[in-house]
Amino acid sequence: MGIKSKIEKKIPSLQIGEVILEKINNMSLQINKLQKDVANLDYKNEYLFWLTQSLGQKADVDTKKEIFRQMPKATGKTRIIQLAAVYIMKRMKEICDANGLHFFLMYGTLLGACRHGGFIPWDNDVDVGMTRKDYEKFKAILENDKELAVNNYYDVAWNMKFIKVKLRESNIFYIDIFLFDEIDANESNCKQLWQQTQVLSEEYTRRLGEIFANAGCSKESQKTEQIPEIEAQVEALEQEMFGKSEEYGHGDALCIGIDVPGFCRRSMRKLVLKSDVYPLIRDTLAFEGVYFDVVKNYEQNLSDIYGDFWSLPKDIHVPHEAEFENMQQADVDLLKQKGII
Repeated sequence: MGIKSKIEKKIPSLQIGEVILEKINNMSLQINKLQKDVANLDYKNEYLFWLTQSLGQKADVDTKKEIFRQMPKATGKTRIIQLAAVYIMKRMKEICDANGLHFFLMYGTLLGACRHGGFIPWDNDVDVGMTRKDYEKFKAILENDKELAVNNYYDVAWNMKFIKVKLRESNIFYIDIFLFDEIDANESNCKQLWQQTQVLSEEYTRRLGEIFANAGCSKESQKTEQIPEIEAQVEALEQEMFGKSEEYGHGDALCIGIDVPGFCRRSMRKLVLKSDVYPLIRDTLAFEGVYFDVVKNYEQNLSDIYGDFWSLPKDIHVPHEAEFENMQQADVDLLKQKGII
């Protein structure tokens, strides 16, 4: 029984104002959050205590690194999904290396490579970045690839588009690509141009929602899915949007694409000069035993997004569970046939 119901039961004649009720409800939410934070803190303190006993005398940062590297890997379904994603990454790397194309680790994947040498144990997806120019070439190459395909997936509930590289023989296993566009910016106008791209991104999101509505797409779905019947409209929208800024599509800076979901853009919060990205670093960070490219200032990139990324996480959960709930035995058998698991 909620707090409001308890009060009304105890004092049925009392007329409680909406403002007071709202404050009570907010207080209840804060208490629940505090209880969750305390539970997480208890777990972290206990884990940290027992693990540090075996580390000996080391500098604080070295101790933190050792803690993350000793965390056990995921098991069960989560590990199966992780291994499938690594296989796709390896194939993508082979294709890109053979054709002079490049992609780089992003978000939780970059964080995992830096802290854990692979997946964050409770994570189950892969995020990589790529320039739009390289992506268009990569996409054309995959049209003739027998194993991999690249497709747009849509989250109708939130008016978002994702680009996913997947195994052709399964709709379960994939990795996400986030595109970057060149933009004619420098240190003096980066902030102004970033704001312009934010306005364009918001317009893109709104109009993508209109396309969904006109196509009769349901907002009840909690999954990302392909919607082939709207692809031509989405492509036309993007061509129009990309042409709205004279600075877009060329220059000495990179901007995360205006068609990239808003929560990803907000995590970046700025344009980046090419000199802060290139040359990409290879042979420095291994992810599940394979070296993948990372941006030049990758530690600064992680700090911009996560703050102190060596601190223990405030919340531990497995994302994207709804997207993988339909994994069947046939999907697992496919991975076995390929020697992935």
